[in-house]
Amino acid sequence: MTAVTLAASACLGGWGGTAEALDACLRERRPAHRQPALLAVPGFLESSFNPLVREVARRCLERVAVRPAPESGTAGAATAIVLGSVLGDTTTADLASRQLAAGQPGNALLFYQSIPNSILGFVSREFGITGPISCVASTDRLAADLLATAALTLADDGIEQVLAIGVELAANPRSELVFAQLSAAGQAVGPPAWDTAVAVLLRRAAPAAAPADRDRVTIEPPGEHPPGPPGSGPGSTAAYVLLPAPADRDSSPTAVQVSTGALDGAGSVQGLVHLCLAHEHMRRRDEPAVALVHDTTMDGRPLCVLRRHPEPAVSGAGAGTEADRQETAGEVAVSRRGTADDW
Repeated sequence: MTAVTLAASACLGGWGGTAEALDACLRERRPAHRQPALLAVPGFLESSFNPLVREVARRCLERVAVRPAPESGTAGAATAIVLGSVLGDTTTADLASRQLAAGQPGNALLFYQSIPNSILGFVSREFGITGPISCVASTDRLAADLLATAALTLADDGIEQVLAIGVELAANPRSELVFAQLSAAGQAVGPPAWDTAVAVLLRRAAPAAAPADRDRVTIEPPGEHPPGPPGSGPGSTAAYVLLPAPADRDSSPTAVQVSTGALDGAGSVQGLVHLCLAHEHMRRRDEPAVALVHDTTMDGRPLCVLRRHPEPAVSGAGAGTEADRQETAGEVAVSRRGTADDW
């Protein structure tokens, strides 16, 4: 597996955006849940699926100065997009089915937007992305499958970064029945309480940085994750456990075990929400740290380990700008716990 860094992340749900979600989580306060307020996307109607994908992608990309074309900083051919969902755009599918059952004429726009690639094409054009786009469906461990697909995409020599988006809509009566059938079949996944989306921008580690920082991204065998407090192992209800990196290997850092009980209800993308919040928490602490991220849809098993490394020493002509140094210091490595088959 290629080395991967988490360059940016964003989440959007009934609590608002990333900052509001983390604040509610740290204060253990249940926010006033609401459906996200979204701008309409030209050519798309009725469903919030497409505006949700566009908005969370925008928030994530703009964190690394990728703005809509033709402004500077467009993503180009070296960027790929991967979208993951359990049921996809259930609003469009449900509306089209009800129109058909009622003998009403079909709406061509509904046929067009029923394919998830449609909104990805719109986002690609808006941000100047000309790399490949993919969609994956998973009835189990959506977060793990989405990250695995993104990592596989990064193995292509021509791809330098992947925008991975997980999205699920609040259930309507028909999609609720599908989730009930999945649950009866033993799948630990349910519908979110509100429309929810998470975007993460994954990059291949720069070749120049790899020799000096070989442990920046690791694949850890089962059981070799950073030690956490009691109750942070398999079956844990913690969203993530944050461990400040000790200066002395013999010291015992204080773990910060964070629960997103106030934000429960993200359904299949709950693990990605945890990943996004752990990333934001690390950014705020501004220090080397390790986070063990859990996914409640995987029986609390770790989804991944985030490692934030200290800023590498740079000097001379290769030092770069202050903005470059800050971005490097702020990158978080994503490393999978488990075997290659497990991610």
